[in-house]
Amino acid sequence: MRKCVELAKQAIGCTSPNPMVGFIIVKDGKIVGQGLHPKAGQPHAEVINW
Repeated sequence: MRKCVELAKQAIGCTSPNPMVGFIIVKDGKIVGQGLHPKAGQPHAEVINW
């Protein structure tokens, strides 16, 4: 959860009126996807996978 918050904080001031969102997908104990919602009007975090 801490990593999700760290990812979300990268978008401070850019996502309003949407919330800041960070996500991590873990499979078998390994991170297989992560991302954030970078800017209002951009795709939401769930579709941006780094």
